[in-house]
Amino acid sequence: MRQARRLSLYRPLVREVRRRLRAHPGHADLRDLLGLLLWKIGEPGKAKEQFEEAIRLNPGYRDATLHLGLLYLEMKRNEKAEETFLEAMAKHPADGLMAFLLGEAKAQKREEKTLQGQQNRWKLEPRFPDRGKRRLGRIIPRTYLEAYCYGATGFFLAKMGKSGPAIREIQKAVKRVPDEPLFRAHLGFAYYTQGAYKEAIEAYRKAIRRKPDFGMAYAYLSYAYGAMGRTREALRFMAKAVRINPGYADFHYNMALLYSDRKRWREAEKELKEALRINPRYLVARIHLGALYEEQKNYRAARREYRRVLEIDPNDEFVAKRLREIS
Repeated sequence: MRQARRLSLYRPLVREVRRRLRAHPGHADLRDLLGLLLWKIGEPGKAKEQFEEAIRLNPGYRDATLHLGLLYLEMKRNEKAEETFLEAMAKHPADGLMAFLLGEAKAQKREEKTLQGQQNRWKLEPRFPDRGKRRLGRIIPRTYLEAYCYGATGFFLAKMGKSGPAIREIQKAVKRVPDEPLFRAHLGFAYYTQGAYKEAIEAYRKAIRRKPDFGMAYAYLSYAYGAMGRTREALRFMAKAVRINPGYADFHYNMALLYSDRKRWREAEKELKEALRINPRYLVARIHLGALYEEQKNYRAARREYRRVLEIDPNDEFVAKRLREIS
């Protein structure tokens, strides 16, 4: 019965993700999500292929590497797990979870099954629940894989506008690994899409307490405050997101929007220019820069930005109309 319920929930999501991948075959996040879903419905071989493809598309993809290593652990392919986590540690040397799982792969490889060995390894990973009642081996990778599957599935459902099922899935992830900041952030996003901004703020704050340099959590915390009309707090938290991730164009763009709301045109212009320096093809940012110049009656600069937009997207009727009206 449980297996049937699991298949009825996840098989439609597998079909939906595959449909989206046909349109966007190079989308590494979708490949990783598909791998988790395939593992959940009992197809570990196909899951492995998707994780490997996600890493090929994005060699620095930490989450896909983590999921592949966990899958190898569960499949008892300990040498491959060790190899995967070693490669991950070379790219993320301060990653505590990767270090713990690398130790687990080595321990399984040496077949250290004594009670003392188990107790020593538990001390390295305080996040793992019910440590006194669990066996090592299949339990650790399965619990983490389940948690990441629930978290990623919930995040995907939230982006589809299905906030209720999304929250239920993500809460399963939080229950399994309570101190994973990513799951708290996913929960915040699901509440945000539901319009439950206070709950979203609480979830993002919990994510930040667990990972103080979590730039994306600061950004979404800013979005939640902005949705409540509290632009002062929104601006403060987006500024933190920018300081943590200065090379992320979206953060600069959102800073510009918040400055514009407060009619701080000079700062808004500076942030839009920085977003465009990072990504010159960021059309929405360029359109807003043109609109900002138009608002200031700097029509020459506005025409310049609108023409640059049309060079990239000649079919943008809105920009073409704006250009005609100020020419």
